[in-house]
Amino acid sequence: MPLPVIPQRLVTARDLDILTALARCPLTSEQLLKLSETFAHPFTDLRRVRERLQILVAAGRVRQWRYATADRGAPNYYALSPLGYRILHGEDAPPPAKRSHGPIGIARQHHTRSLADFIVHTAVSAHRSGVSLSGFYRENTLRLSVGDESLFPDCGFQLIDPAGTQPNIGSNS
Repeated sequence: MPLPVIPQRLVTARDLDILTALARCPLTSEQLLKLSETFAHPFTDLRRVRERLQILVAAGRVRQWRYATADRGAPNYYALSPLGYRILHGEDAPPPAKRSHGPIGIARQHHTRSLADFIVHTAVSAHRSGVSLSGFYRENTLRLSVGDESLFPDCGFQLIDPAGTQPNIGSNS
């Protein structure tokens, strides 16, 4: 049975959560199901995640590709489309790097999928602890000056505890 296409003007709160998640990094439906624990309206099963993603793909808000793996059942991964980006950031927002809306090169797929696993695990763990993830920077978008050189980390974010302060992580004090 074909899935219904949602009208272009309808964007649900859950859709905004999905688009926000995909603005951080490409995700599989399994990763999105796990991350949905942090959403205002979490998904209850993988079938519903896949149905919603197919609707968003059909509406042009999300793009879909398949990971290249040596085994059977290579999962699809989803990324924000230019339309999805404009829905999140507005028509006048400066566009991101061109590759942020395209497929992941085969040589980068393992790294990107592992990074997505880290981001999902960190966001869910923070949520369960009552800590919020704030000020997220996507891969290679945060420039850190290190002496005369620049460093572009895989991602950047702040953890904010319920009192509004940054937890003291990795400190000896």
